[in-house]
Amino acid sequence: MACYLNGRTGRASRLFSDVVAEAGAPDTEAYALGFLSLLAADEGRWPEAERFDRDLVTRCPAMALDVSPGMFLALPMLLAHTRALAHAGDPDRDDWRRRTEAYLDAMVPQVAWRIMLVAVVLGEIAVEAGDLADADRWVARAETSLHDCPDAGVLQGRIHRLRQAVEQLRLADPLTPAERRVLDLLPTQLTADQIATRLFVSTNTVKSHQRHLYAKLGVTSRTAAVERARELGLLEITRIV
Repeated sequence: MACYLNGRTGRASRLFSDVVAEAGAPDTEAYALGFLSLLAADEGRWPEAERFDRDLVTRCPAMALDVSPGMFLALPMLLAHTRALAHAGDPDRDDWRRRTEAYLDAMVPQVAWRIMLVAVVLGEIAVEAGDLADADRWVARAETSLHDCPDAGVLQGRIHRLRQAVEQLRLADPLTPAERRVLDLLPTQLTADQIATRLFVSTNTVKSHQRHLYAKLGVTSRTAAVERARELGLLEITRIV
């Protein structure tokens, strides 16, 4: 787990594979298979992720949920299975997502990294499905746990990327080419009049585009618009003009 959380994915995969080969207990083997599936999915190796998931279901059909309510042993199995079903577009995916959420609420103990892992994976699934409300809820839960446990290893970066993905999803109304041109000039020291001259439009047109930009980005000022646009990857560097 230390290797997994610190981003040593190759080492983590080898160790989890050793557990599968040597544990001799189906539920423990399935626990390791769950993490192997999650690691494969993280790297886009979906055939492997799905194969690990099928293997864990074969070894532990009950996902170890029959061992004890809220027992952390079920965590990787539930996440891996839910993620595999969601990627495949399986109609049972929503049922398993609800089971995973219910399990998290009953999980003992409520360890921060486990909460963050569940929130990140379910948040990523929600983003892929275009479900803004669910994705927003999960990233908020992940950020709350991160605040209480800032030393979260690779989960910290995943939470940050999830927040960016959620904000991009929130920006459902894409920028028009004219708004894009105004946005590109916002990081400069140019005034609205100067931007209008540069773009060969009226000052009122520039101000209108700015208002629309602020609304789409969910901000109320030029500085905030630039910061949010950078967070979303819409602006990479400050242009010197």
